[in-house]
Amino acid sequence: MTTQLTRIAEKAKADRKLRFTSLAHLLTPHFLAETWQMVNKKGAPGVDGETVEQYESQLEKRIQDLYTRVRGKRYQAPPVRRVQIPKGDGTGRVRGLGIPTIEDRLLQAAVARILNAVYEPLFLDCSYSYRPKRSAHDAVRQVRQHLVVHNVMQIYEADIRSYFDRVNHQRKRRPVASCLGDSPRSDWQVRDVSRRRLSSWASVTSVGRIAKGTSPSFGCRARRAVVVSSITSKGGSKNIVI
Repeated sequence: MTTQLTRIAEKAKADRKLRFTSLAHLLTPHFLAETWQMVNKKGAPGVDGETVEQYESQLEKRIQDLYTRVRGKRYQAPPVRRVQIPKGDGTGRVRGLGIPTIEDRLLQAAVARILNAVYEPLFLDCSYSYRPKRSAHDAVRQVRQHLVVHNVMQIYEADIRSYFDRVNHQRKRRPVASCLGDSPRSDWQVRDVSRRRLSSWASVTSVGRIAKGTSPSFGCRARRAVVVSSITSKGGSKNIVI
């Protein structure tokens, strides 16, 4: 994490009600280039058919052009390509995935880095789902430790089918808006890209296939939660949410 993102994370942790009104200045050519090194290079092409190799061949020029359009509020996100892949559970069912273009993927990843700095300090330590440097293996390890050490009362598991198709998108956006300021001049880019990232599966084109050796970069998955509830030594309760 860069020094600027570290400072943002420290401020967010120190004041949970703080609203950030100046984050868009972080979207510099240097920040975008740094983010490019973190982007999944095996991602499948979007609606324009452009590959990672093609984009990377003119990386400096493309990043500068992207930066200019974003700062000038002239960036128009292209549609997200819709593909379907087998769920692999033996049922023959498929999972819908939305694949953005390489350029849009880069911008989304850059904004995600900023948003992670803002929101990551606010998550409870018992939460593991889709968090940086945390995996399903970490969650299982913690559950096992919890079962061995504590007096477990119940274990709940819930699986919401077609989660991103059924979830209330307005309610998902509220936590994002709660920490970002309302100034249209300050963080228009950050708010707009974060809004599209949460709803990108809704803007899709015809069904396609993912090329062999590549992988989708953004998916619509079912949301599964496991809650382990136990009694603490002081008579209270403790939960782990996965």
